Amino acid sequence: MPAVAIHVKTNHLLVGQIWYAPDSKVTNSSDSPITITGVELVTRRETYANKTARPRTNLLVIRPGSTETLDVGFHLSEDVKKTFFQQSAELRLRYRSGNKEELAYTTIIGGPLDTGTP
Repeated sequence: MPAVAIHVKTNHLLVGQIWYAPDSKVTNSSDSPITITGVELVTRRETYANKTARPRTNLLVIRPGSTETLDVGFHLSEDVKKTFFQQSAELRLRYRSGNKEELAYTTIIGGPLDTGTP
């Protein structure tokens, strides 16, 4: 398991929606505190900055062994169907550990539209 892990809860977005605010948490399994310095959503076509009304995620300190909720939201230039179902995306977390700048990420992939299928 990586020292810093991002967990994104599965949600069911409406196909035409262009606002994406994933329920996301970060776990710091390292022995040192980390400071979040940025969060972005990266697709093959575009990189989206965090656009929440209160971007408290930047400069959030996460103690060793702790999990914190990220306050993130992204205004997409294309709807979620084109962004996640026709390609994958990455949620990237930039953080500082000591004097080092680090990067953690998770891949986001659109699933089947039929929620009855596994």
